[in-house]
Amino acid sequence: MNSSFYDTDSATVLRADEDVGHSPGIHELRSMLLNLMQGQQQILESVESNTLAVNQMRTDQAGKNKPVLTVAEVAKLTCRCQDTVRRWIGQGKLKADRVQGTGPRGRYTIRSESLQELLGQGLGEDLPPTAL
Repeated sequence: MNSSFYDTDSATVLRADEDVGHSPGIHELRSMLLNLMQGQQQILESVESNTLAVNQMRTDQAGKNKPVLTVAEVAKLTCRCQDTVRRWIGQGKLKADRVQGTGPRGRYTIRSESLQELLGQGLGEDLPPTAL
């Protein structure tokens, strides 16, 4: 009887040939190796799942309890692009302060109260619950 196990990480083939008279310990080692690899896969899946959960929590909390937001954060919370947020600022629909020293023209910061006013005007229709 010939059985093989291919380890994709190290690109090696482990063989257990009972007909040739290998020691019985090789089957135990093969079984342990398979168990370790399955455990490793479960750990990797768990880490990936936890990472997704943490990222979702960060997204859910973005903008909450934060007095000042960036253009990117407002865009994400309102499901709009950054250009739309800048257009709202230029049209006076969203109040923002320009911070100097962060580039040739500076950057905008938006107070969370201004975002709430914008939402009250109905400009953020179809928003996810995290933005409210």
